[in-house]
Amino acid sequence: MSQAEIESLLKKTMGLNSVSVGSATISRAVQKRMNSRGEPDINAYYHEIIHSRSELDKLIDEVIIPETWFFRDNKPFQALDQIVKDKYKKETTKGKKIRILSAPCSTGEEPYSIAMVMLNNGLRSDQFQIDAIDISSRNIEYASIGIYGLNSFRGDDIRFRDKYFIDSPEGYILDNSVKKSIKFERANLLDPSFKINRSNYDIIFCRNLLIYFDRQTQSDVLTRLSDLLNKDGTLFVGHAEGGALIGSWSPSREFPGAFAFSKPDPHVLANSLKNKSTSTGSIGITRKQIEEKPLARPFSSVTKPVIPANTQGKGKAHDLDTAAKLANEGHLVEAAKICEEHLRDKGPDTQAYFLLALVREATGNRQQAVDYLKKVIYLNPEHYEAMVHLSSLLELLGDINGSKNINERASRIKNKAS
Repeated sequence: MSQAEIESLLKKTMGLNSVSVGSATISRAVQKRMNSRGEPDINAYYHEIIHSRSELDKLIDEVIIPETWFFRDNKPFQALDQIVKDKYKKETTKGKKIRILSAPCSTGEEPYSIAMVMLNNGLRSDQFQIDAIDISSRNIEYASIGIYGLNSFRGDDIRFRDKYFIDSPEGYILDNSVKKSIKFERANLLDPSFKINRSNYDIIFCRNLLIYFDRQTQSDVLTRLSDLLNKDGTLFVGHAEGGALIGSWSPSREFPGAFAFSKPDPHVLANSLKNKSTSTGSIGITRKQIEEKPLARPFSSVTKPVIPANTQGKGKAHDLDTAAKLANEGHLVEAAKICEEHLRDKGPDTQAYFLLALVREATGNRQQAVDYLKKVIYLNPEHYEAMVHLSSLLELLGDINGSKNINERASRIKNKAS
């Protein structure tokens, strides 16, 4: 037995892709728990965690490092405030109860921020319900107490602290009017039993969770979230996660930068998920897809592969096939290198530019992805999939007018072809 088996167990239990946090982080967490237990043998510790849920939970607590604060990345909360005003506030007067999910809730700052938005809109705590879940029992315990230090209050505007907290020697104590509107629960979003006896939600906050998963687990989570969200509901994700929803979920045009998405059509979602690769850390593309299909962001680290000798730097006819294969295996740096060599040796090429755009998006560089997609469209003004992908990226970057213009061009091309 070794750390590899422990990493595999963590993936099975909580969906954690070890490359997202690094094996060194997991190793430190394991060593800390082994030292605490007085256990020098990692094999013996592995056998302990597979038979002791309590010890496995403690290891999970060590692996998970909460990094959050009240009203973090404020745009989603501004969007929530507007959605409540425009869409739900009037409905509460007719007896509707707004249901909101915060998953993961970490140490409570996010769900409490949501509650403050609701209360600031004049809603009573019985007019909305916030279910706050996290896989870490330590996080749930901390959140339930509701006492916070200075690190939880960041940014220029912290007037809410004077309104909803009491300063004390122990820290800032949250007012009960906020606390009583939230139900904290230790739960795993990936657990098949999670949906049992659980009603759907109007709003879901699931920020900075997808980045810890491989591509298949991301797809599983997005399917679960779609099942949990009401037809006209809104999903908020983290700023590094929007790409994972491109091609299925619809980004909000009204709230650029908030990373708010509408529930996808079930058929669109099914087709999107069907076409995604199940390889860990892969982009999931074929040569055919280089020309046809935009892809979501896989959020994986990269290790250097061995490149077949006959493809290194020679611009062979099938070098883009090799690049696509490497990208599928998570070797994004080498895939990009082959595309760049192809362009240097053969000149401008729509397929190479499009694959480079997908690789840049996969590594989080949306602006470079946009630049490459524009080159694709310059070379091929009727490249429909490049336009669809570009429109989504521009919207995520806040360029609503640019997104609208490209989307209109794409629609004309689609109508012309049909």
